[in-house]
Amino acid sequence: MFEEQSLSPAYSPASSVMSMGSSESSSEPPSPFAGYPPEIQNRYSYYDNEYGNENNGVSSPPSTNLRPLPVPTHTSIYDQNLQQKFDQMVHENNRIGLEELLRCYSHCIDINKLDRSSGQTPLQRFCVNGDLALVQLMVRYGADTQLRSRDGWSSVHYATFSGVQEVLLYVLRCCSRR
Repeated sequence: MFEEQSLSPAYSPASSVMSMGSSESSSEPPSPFAGYPPEIQNRYSYYDNEYGNENNGVSSPPSTNLRPLPVPTHTSIYDQNLQQKFDQMVHENNRIGLEELLRCYSHCIDINKLDRSSGQTPLQRFCVNGDLALVQLMVRYGADTQLRSRDGWSSVHYATFSGVQEVLLYVLRCCSRR
């Protein structure tokens, strides 16, 4: 009833790829960009070298065929001298000096810059100190209440840790506006 069928020598039950009825056998897989114009094939020629059978080592893409990096759409230039002055006033908790500096030069200062030693923003520093006037000043001039410190704490965490209820309620109100 069942006849023995002779299988072609190229057939292997363990192989997952078999070309049925095709007489051509290809030793290397086709390029994923085979149907594209030559300029696209050349642009991504490193794909075959890195992922194909030709080279099993790690190769870097050729820099001549790649597109240039996009031009940044938003660049902010901060004045380094004003930034240092701002950082010094933050460490001194100088409310009057900070208010004057931010009123005149807030566009030249990164108010959300993390401090290298503590890893906190100025807003977070004032939240942990429980200084409501300085927290309000920072928020008024654009301090981000959602930023995290180097340790992963937000301004809400620091305000809670300070134990000053007014600071916590103010920061929570500012967070809910977003």
